[in-house]
Amino acid sequence: MKETGKQNSFDISAAVSNRVLGQHAGELLLEVGNSVFRNVTLGIICIQTMIIFTYLEISPKHLALIEEKGEIDCRLEINEKRSGIIHYTKPYDFMEEKDRCEILEFLFWIGLHSLPVDYRPKPVRV
Repeated sequence: MKETGKQNSFDISAAVSNRVLGQHAGELLLEVGNSVFRNVTLGIICIQTMIIFTYLEISPKHLALIEEKGEIDCRLEINEKRSGIIHYTKPYDFMEEKDRCEILEFLFWIGLHSLPVDYRPKPVRV
């Protein structure tokens, strides 16, 4: 997905309630161990015809601490870096052709990168 500039910024908390965001974060945490990407989980929030892609990146230390203690009250910092963060895209409306093309491009990319390296298609030289 392409980065958006400041003028096109999107505030997810204005579109989705804190309860739903918290539930989604918990679901992403539960899936980290099943993800084909290391310490990363991808998710989707659907609101009517809108799709928001989410991406949880968490350090192994932070994940181990959550598993050990059950709950962390504040944002944990390890080596002066945030150890867990959820990124999100702008909302994509699958009823709009331009957005559908971007959604499909992203889903194809995810599909290709989730394959083991041996099974990924080799680039074709022209």
